[in-house]
Amino acid sequence: MATPTHTKPPTIGNDADWEILVNEDRVLVRQRRKEEGTEASSQGTAVLSHAVLNGGLQFFPADQRLQVLNAKVPSTYDGVNPEPKEFTRQLAQKEHADDLDNDSKETTTIGLQTAASMSSICVATRQATGQICRQTFVVDVIVTAGIGNARAAG
Repeated sequence: MATPTHTKPPTIGNDADWEILVNEDRVLVRQRRKEEGTEASSQGTAVLSHAVLNGGLQFFPADQRLQVLNAKVPSTYDGVNPEPKEFTRQLAQKEHADDLDNDSKETTTIGLQTAASMSSICVATRQATGQICRQTFVVDVIVTAGIGNARAAG
């Protein structure tokens, strides 16, 4: 296992519900496990991403465990071999397998790829409450960026 690149891991929105795990190979944002009999603190999670695995606008109910994986690929990766979606799915399954401890809750992964250094991670959280609906919305943005391997997406 790769060594962590951060001494203090970044945090997002509701730290009680989410954890961010960072090492030189990936950024993994994962819902924390809930104790048996406790209720989820939200009605679900909406994710908008350009992910190769489960990308686009997705909604996940509160009873479904979610993780977002941003996996580092070599700068020589051509985006074709191995096939991006299957390659990311295999990495996601390994992350899920490493986390199994009799958890019967299904885990869905949003899977992205990057050639950027994981040490470039930046995290921002903002929240606002609607004036009409009085519902609080939380938006978390997690970015890794670099220009050493600049390519056009898609």
